[in-house]
Amino acid sequence: MVTIQLDDDTAKALERKAQSVGMNLVQYLQSLVPMAAPPARVSWEEIEQQILSLSTAGPSLPDDFSRADIYQDHD
Repeated sequence: MVTIQLDDDTAKALERKAQSVGMNLVQYLQSLVPMAAPPARVSWEEIEQQILSLSTAGPSLPDDFSRADIYQDHD
């Protein structure tokens, strides 16, 4: 729970506004603050599709590509 401190004039104005729309103060304040929805869980398939859609076509590696090709300039 959160406590909000307001000056008397603001509190009275909010109470009047709440009454004018047929709500109590708590209901009115809750209507002003949108509820945050939990983030949607993304499946691996969706992540993979996004990666593929952002990928660019490039040259393929040769079939005989090996670790030695990566480290050919090292001992």
